[in-house]
Amino acid sequence: MRDPRTVAVGLDVHKASVRLAAVCGGELLGEVTLGFDHAAVERALRAWPGARVCQEAGPTGFGLHRHLVATGIDSEVVAPGLVPSRPGDRIKTDKRDARRLAALHAGGLLTAIYVPSPELEALRDLVRYQARSGAALAAVTLALGIAATLVIVASADEAKKAADLLKFQIAEEAGQYIFKSNLDSLPSSGRNVRLDITFRVPKGTSTEITAERGDISVEGLQGDQTLTSNHGDVRVSGIEGLVKVQKSHGGTQVHDVKGNVEVDGRGGDVDVANVSGTATVSGDFSGAVQFRNVAQSLRFTSSRTDLTTQRLSGRIYMEMGSLDARGVDGPFDLTTRQKDINLDGFAHSLKISDRNGEIRLRASSPPKQSIDVTSERGGIELALPEGSSFQIQADSRHGEVDSDFTGPNLKIVKEGDSPAITGSYGKGGPMIKLSTSYGTIRLARQGPQPPEAPQPPQAPSVPGAKTTLDRQHHHPSRAAIVVNPLSVEAQIN
Repeated sequence: MRDPRTVAVGLDVHKASVRLAAVCGGELLGEVTLGFDHAAVERALRAWPGARVCQEAGPTGFGLHRHLVATGIDSEVVAPGLVPSRPGDRIKTDKRDARRLAALHAGGLLTAIYVPSPELEALRDLVRYQARSGAALAAVTLALGIAATLVIVASADEAKKAADLLKFQIAEEAGQYIFKSNLDSLPSSGRNVRLDITFRVPKGTSTEITAERGDISVEGLQGDQTLTSNHGDVRVSGIEGLVKVQKSHGGTQVHDVKGNVEVDGRGGDVDVANVSGTATVSGDFSGAVQFRNVAQSLRFTSSRTDLTTQRLSGRIYMEMGSLDARGVDGPFDLTTRQKDINLDGFAHSLKISDRNGEIRLRASSPPKQSIDVTSERGGIELALPEGSSFQIQADSRHGEVDSDFTGPNLKIVKEGDSPAITGSYGKGGPMIKLSTSYGTIRLARQGPQPPEAPQPPQAPSVPGAKTTLDRQHHHPSRAAIVVNPLSVEAQIN
């Protein structure tokens, strides 16, 4: 039941003016015509604190409604077709319409409609605009996305003809907006066409992007991102949400993610940095693989390496024959083959198995967790700080052992078939197991910590939420044409 003492206000909104009428208990309290000015309407409504306001949905959009709601005013939008009318009442004026809306709203006879977000409203307008005009389809889509189209053929006439055949569409399907093109239907399956496409989308956008050829770059979005690149690089930064990348070729760079990161497939370099959640990378990558600042668990698996660790405050850098790590604060579990391993500044348990390679380990503090290192062919050097306490079982079946630590409970056997270091040092402590078949085991007393090498500066990222798709093919040509129909770029935010 509506409170008859509550003021109800009807707004008849037009492009250049707003007619306002206020009623309470069947009495007209006031009415006025204002310019189309959100602030002016708000000031007029302040004369009736607690008033309930309504307006019909119309071509001016929902901007006035959103402004009133943001300032704490009770505002609703109703569909014109659902507003009750009396038979024969065909006279319509701004004054009559505003009074009628106010009276019906006071009596609870109007039904509010759903008001979309500004981003969704803009996308709906785009789709409707495309549906009204085939010519508008190309123009609006180009304004929203395509920065340039490059067609490489034998002559300028052929290039112009191919460019004219190129079509694009943004279609709404099951609540999602999908960008489509007819590249595959063009001559030579569009292999002589390069598209550089930039979309500016709402910040809260989730995307699913597939690029057969070309790079994908996604920046500054709040939402899950699913990216598939078969021939090209992927660059992601400033995302709040899950990032999933599927690769076949090319490099992968994922930086500054508030969420989890998943990379799968194969390709070149992989660079994952500043992740607040977990990072999982699976596949065979021929280039360098680098991780930095991963707050939770990190998992890397390939045909040659299986790595699991947690709380990486530093850096892990892997190439074909080496792995270098610094600042590993959580457990570190690595199984690999034919890699030289250098782990500097670990602070938790270690479990390392390497088939062939030199292993050098340096603890950031006296060990409190177990250390288990096995190498079939290669030396092992473990450097521990002064004041460490531990138990140890180290043996080199066909090599040598050496230790900077000595004590009554520490037995060092350097001669014979199985040189070994066994026993305990200090107050006992965690168990250290070191084993190699061919190589030297050295237990070193740690000296001063070497300074960390400075990180190379990163290129600044472009501000704003942006999604970029590139499709490119390189072919020798004698003529090329660049088609850039619009010099403006649509922004929806």
